[in-house]
Amino acid sequence: VVKRLAVPVRYDVPFKGKLVFAIEGMVSGRESRRGGMFNFSFSNSFTTETDPIDVEIRPLPTAGQPKDYTGIVSDGLRVHETCDILRLETNDVVQITYRLYPKGYVPKDFLPKDVAFEWVRENDREGRVTEIEYRRFFVADGAPKTPEFSISYYDPRVKAYRTAKTGGTTLTYVSQTGK
Repeated sequence: VVKRLAVPVRYDVPFKGKLVFAIEGMVSGRESRRGGMFNFSFSNSFTTETDPIDVEIRPLPTAGQPKDYTGIVSDGLRVHETCDILRLETNDVVQITYRLYPKGYVPKDFLPKDVAFEWVRENDREGRVTEIEYRRFFVADGAPKTPEFSISYYDPRVKAYRTAKTGGTTLTYVSQTGK
């Protein structure tokens, strides 16, 4: 049986040199002979190494890098806002949820500006981050909309820095007697 393996690798610093991957494992099986009268199982350990490959990892470009860039590298980045209440009175607290949908790398300790905390971080079967949910609390101060929210990231597909934006959800203020 031949299996192809993909080995995801992330470099946090520039690197130039040769790279070798070593893979260790165990293969197990069971055999039966003479109509099931003789059964036996076996296990064999194995180790294999790839041929050396030349690798060069260059730092991200500094030209055009936004001041608020925090290390996110993503093939596109979507961010979506939802609010727990939209009809409110002045000084009500709105819980805002931001959902980030990356296709790449988001630092584990990344916390966007003005959010209170990270609520959920979901990964796919390969361990890649697929969704991150952040919470923010906004005191309704008479503003007609929630604050705009943006995150800068580097998009390797287009080799440029981009900004994902959301926010500006319309709020409706009602008076005590108008409920």
